[in-house]
Amino acid sequence: MASSKKSLLFLLLFFFPIFFITPSSAFNSNEEVTISLLKWKSTLQYTSPSSPPLLSWKSDPKNSSSSPCQWQGITCNEHETVIEINLRKFGIKGTLSNFNFSSFPQLLVLDLKGNSFYGTIPSSISNLSELSYLSLPRNQFHGPIPSSIGLLRNLSLMQVYSNNLSGTIPPSIGNLTRLTILRLHYNEISGSVPAEIGKLSSLVLLTLFQNKLSGNLPLEMNNLTQIKELYMGENNFNGHLPQQLCLGGSLEKFTAPGNQFSGPIPQTMKNCTKLIRLRLEKNRLTGNISEDFGVYPSLEYIDLSNNDFYGQLSWDWGRLQNLTKLSIFNTQVSGEITAELAEAQKLQEIDLSSNHITGVIPKELMDLASLRVLFLDNNKLSGNIPVGNGMLYSKLATSKGLTSRLTI
Repeated sequence: MASSKKSLLFLLLFFFPIFFITPSSAFNSNEEVTISLLKWKSTLQYTSPSSPPLLSWKSDPKNSSSSPCQWQGITCNEHETVIEINLRKFGIKGTLSNFNFSSFPQLLVLDLKGNSFYGTIPSSISNLSELSYLSLPRNQFHGPIPSSIGLLRNLSLMQVYSNNLSGTIPPSIGNLTRLTILRLHYNEISGSVPAEIGKLSSLVLLTLFQNKLSGNLPLEMNNLTQIKELYMGENNFNGHLPQQLCLGGSLEKFTAPGNQFSGPIPQTMKNCTKLIRLRLEKNRLTGNISEDFGVYPSLEYIDLSNNDFYGQLSWDWGRLQNLTKLSIFNTQVSGEITAELAEAQKLQEIDLSSNHITGVIPKELMDLASLRVLFLDNNKLSGNIPVGNGMLYSKLATSKGLTSRLTI
């Protein structure tokens, strides 16, 4: 009998936390979330005060619909734990300084895109340890990206573009090894790209353009072999492009205009058979365009202008069936424009001005149905503008020479 009583006592003690503590904890947790959200709401303003978006955010113990799980923009799991806060384009103005991140240990998604949030991104954001989706773009956040961001090791997407962020890219960002998308463009971020970015081997999209970044790119960027889209334009980068840029053959869009990159085109560029868009204009790159670039059947847009490229236009134009824009002006390109260029039948814009091109304008160019812009001035061309049946020729006035830019 004594043994039986001990067993019963053990079972009661063992299950006591489950039957008594757990509901209380769940209640307290739900109450904490409610208090945290309402406190934050009290600090927010709205761009349209006549129709505030968070009317459902209110507490009423007698009404089950007052649970945060029923509030607009809030999603919970089956255990009534908040896992998503999505206030995208809600017309909200405010800060995150009164947002209690520690109240949301299971939060997976935080999306505040397209509002008027301002102030800094608090370092306490690191309390969202389960977060996988962080979207804060198109707001007015300023200050640096906190180094504590590196504690969000479950992040797969981080986008903070179109804010007023400054400072440098924190090296701790290298801890976010699950990141596939990182979008930092349209900010005031300065300094160099940290070598730790090379640890983000799962990245498929990286945007750095329109910042104040500078210096050489770290060699570790060669580790980004899964990258599909890489945008680095309008910064102050110098040195060479990543030499293993297209080692994995995944690259589809690569833009780096308006920097001070120099040296040759990476040899791996020939592997970029999936390339759709390539912009390298306004740099100091060198090389023979006839040899340094491969065949890109999916290519739609290419701009190599304002560099020190040389060579001839001898690409296999018939395999560029999707090409709409070809721009290689102000380089050292020479040779003739061959009739084969017209085999890229979707061409809408061609700019080959300010080069060393000789010969005549092929008639076939004037037959291109979609061609609307043709710049060939400041070359060594001869002859007259040929007669054609395309859109461009139908709008050209008669010209005695080839001094016209030949644009509609």
